[in-house]
Amino acid sequence: MQLNMDQVERLYGIFSPRASARQKKMVDGEGKLVHYTSAENALSILKNGELWLRNARAMQDFSEVEYGYHHLHSHFSLEENRKNFNEALSFLDENLGQDGIRHFDAWWNSIQNATYIACFSEHDANEGEHGRLSMWRGFTQGVNGVALIFKFPTPYAALPLNVFFTPVEYRTSIDFQDEFGRILENIKNNQEFLKTVDRQLIVSSIYVMLMTMSVSSKHPGFHEEREWRLVHAPLQSASTFVPRSVEVVHGIPQLVHKVPLKNHADQGIRGVEISDLLEQVIIGPTKYPHSIREAFVHKLTELGVAKPNQKVTVSGIPVRV
Repeated sequence: MQLNMDQVERLYGIFSPRASARQKKMVDGEGKLVHYTSAENALSILKNGELWLRNARAMQDFSEVEYGYHHLHSHFSLEENRKNFNEALSFLDENLGQDGIRHFDAWWNSIQNATYIACFSEHDANEGEHGRLSMWRGFTQGVNGVALIFKFPTPYAALPLNVFFTPVEYRTSIDFQDEFGRILENIKNNQEFLKTVDRQLIVSSIYVMLMTMSVSSKHPGFHEEREWRLVHAPLQSASTFVPRSVEVVHGIPQLVHKVPLKNHADQGIRGVEISDLLEQVIIGPTKYPHSIREAFVHKLTELGVAKPNQKVTVSGIPVRV
């Protein structure tokens, strides 16, 4: 089935309204994402031109995927909620809503055990000079930290990678209920458009809705992180451009998937080079700021990044190291 990207984008807005609105805000407002990590790992990203995606179950809080699924399961365990969702789509096919949910259920074990992610945070203009104190503390404890600030990538500019950005939502059960209320309203308001869309594409949109809710929902107590996730689901959507290998991370051998930051315009992959995306490098609180800065300026110069001296700055936050 040949994808119509205008249809895909509109379906995303219907079935994932909050995520779609946040993505549009990032694109229209030239938003930025920041990756807080160790200086060693940041240098490796630049040197090798790749981002490592780790299994969600190997991350700091492996229960995060379970959190979203628990709330989805609770929502659809209520007969009224199942009925409302199925009836909203019955003008197309009385089984359409249920088929979308079944498609998600059939893939749940794979989603739970084989979803690979890299974590980013929204980067505000007022954080440009120093970074965010809570993020330095939370993600660079015990190491020399570095923040890599990236432009928000152009949506659909690198489809063959089969990865996607999604914002994390800090949801309660009430928030889940409200989101589904918006989705049902969107379906009602877009019936004529939905009648023109291939049935399988709508089933896929329901699956994406449920999958992203499960892998990008966190407890509201984490809202300060303002997290976005780069997600890859190789069992559902493998990519020949994203190799995998066994690596040791924090002393734990694990499988990682490596997203290349390299353009292949002839293959439909554009705008993902370091020189396309990297906006700034902030050297975090450390005893060795000038040595680390010198190393990153040198590496950016080697990579042909414009104005490396201006792009690499040192945070002035006085945190003990």
